[in-house]
Amino acid sequence: MKTLTRAAWAALFLSGFLTQGAMARTPGSLYGEVRLGATFVDDADFEELGVTGELSYDTAVALDFAFGTSFDMGLRLEYQFGFRGAEIDTVQIDGSGTFDGAADLYTITNMLNVYYDFDLGRMSGSPAGSSRLVPYIGGGVGFAIHELDFDSGGSESDTVFAYQGIAGLAYSFTPNWGMTLSYLYLGTSDPEFQNFETEYGSHNVMLGLRYSF
Repeated sequence: MKTLTRAAWAALFLSGFLTQGAMARTPGSLYGEVRLGATFVDDADFEELGVTGELSYDTAVALDFAFGTSFDMGLRLEYQFGFRGAEIDTVQIDGSGTFDGAADLYTITNMLNVYYDFDLGRMSGSPAGSSRLVPYIGGGVGFAIHELDFDSGGSESDTVFAYQGIAGLAYSFTPNWGMTLSYLYLGTSDPEFQNFETEYGSHNVMLGLRYSF
């Protein structure tokens, strides 16, 4: 009996912890969010004047600013401005060997994202929007500006189509303030820098701070 009583109290406490203070998500509400994290750029094939090879990148910093609004049925629409920087670690040239990288790749993104928020409150039979914890999935399209900066001086840039897939969790501390943990895969069309063409894809793990108006 004592075990059952303790289990009941624990369930009651957990229920209150997850539901009270949930972030307001009424249709038409607005929010702003800043996200900081790490970006892991995939190894990328390249070609320059008939010479081919592969680039590898160091882990780097990712920074996003977002502004969005919510709609019915758990949908959200968001504009996201992002910055990613990555140092080229090595350059492997087919038939010639591997050399140290001598450039940095900076990527600026402008994306329009659509999300679906899973309402755990409604799914568990509680009032809609009552859960503090909200899993979400989403995707976005937009454009990216890739800039290649050479250690020896000078830079080249290209603007290309960009797309991304997103999954994450939001947790609200108060009706206005919350935190998010997101995974984003960002891909773009192949950027071209004069005679140099490569490809781009990155995995991003982001921690965010959100304010709902």
